[in-house]
Amino acid sequence: MADQKGMTGHALARPRESPLQVSVAAGRKGFKAELEDLRERMRNLGLGYDEIAGEISRRYRLRPRESYRLAWGWSLNHAAARFNALAAHEGTDPQARAGMTGPHLCEHERWPDGGRKPSVYVLLMLAQMYETDVLCLLDLADHENLSPQDRLTLIRLPQPPAAIRTARRLAAPLLATERDGPGMYLR
Repeated sequence: MADQKGMTGHALARPRESPLQVSVAAGRKGFKAELEDLRERMRNLGLGYDEIAGEISRRYRLRPRESYRLAWGWSLNHAAARFNALAAHEGTDPQARAGMTGPHLCEHERWPDGGRKPSVYVLLMLAQMYETDVLCLLDLADHENLSPQDRLTLIRLPQPPAAIRTARRLAAPLLATERDGPGMYLR
């Protein structure tokens, strides 16, 4: 591992990359270029936004909501504009009177380490915007600081996998017929 001195004097561990793994963005300097390179490499491997956000969160120790925004490559203002467009489309804010702003979104991303606690509505809209489950936008610190009412709203019983739900739905007519009596299919 190669070490580089950060601005604060701490050594930052960076994995060595072979020339075959480096994208065009890697030639540019800075955090933004590094994120572009990471997103491009992970997308080329067929990984989705959930995996990209997880890697960003792990590497840079960021809150989950910020990691998702960065996984999509959006600025705060761009994400806020998308939030407002989604709210208008969904009919929750058709006149855009309570519009999200970049600084307001930043406060929601930082919570509970500072900033403003996002409402359940904001979390659900962000999850829809980032095309993920709302629980992916929360980590342990978030769960520990949510009110019991919010936790009850957001936490749900685990659902069986989609294949099992589909099999149960398809088998329901067969099971109902079998209850009518043996040999119903032979008549």
